[in-house]
Amino acid sequence: MVRGRKKNKPDVELTPHEAELALAASKAAAAANYKSWYERNKEKLAMRRKARYYTDAKYRNKILNLNVHNSEKRKELKALAIQDGSFQAKPKPPRKVSAIVMKIPLKGVMQDVQMMRVGGLAKIIGRSVVAIYLWEKSGLMPPTPFSLNNKAKKERLYTVDMANVVLAALNCRDEKLSKLDPGFRNEVVTGWASLGVEVAS
Repeated sequence: MVRGRKKNKPDVELTPHEAELALAASKAAAAANYKSWYERNKEKLAMRRKARYYTDAKYRNKILNLNVHNSEKRKELKALAIQDGSFQAKPKPPRKVSAIVMKIPLKGVMQDVQMMRVGGLAKIIGRSVVAIYLWEKSGLMPPTPFSLNNKAKKERLYTVDMANVVLAALNCRDEKLSKLDPGFRNEVVTGWASLGVEVAS
């Protein structure tokens, strides 16, 4: 018995609009497949790129040159946007200040007060933690009487009001703090004392 050959189905001719939709659907499916594949393999790819960066000088130079090119391109685009007035600076997200609550004496009364570490103080006054350490070491700023003793180190603690006193004293000055007269320290000591914070002389 001879089986008959299967007849090929005639190709369906798509309209231009249908062809456009089919192409878009195909691209979307390919993009979804690639995204899924990349999520599964991104750690391996990152490790390969990192290894190649350190072992392949030619590849490393290519990446460095590309970074320089992209940086210069961004600067050019920003300059053009500023020139034609279309540049809009991205708003900075509000700074997060880590805080803890502890019981401290204020004006002779033990109170539960929200405290911040030295990093929180640095964020509020817009200076670095290293700068605050140097101010205290050189006597330009009094050390806080509050601290948290961890196993690794002793952490300085400040209240929000104490940080605002330091900020107000800084805002009255345009010079770098290292060039200020002792008036800055006196203002901080007086401000903290008005809050009930006793500072060692």
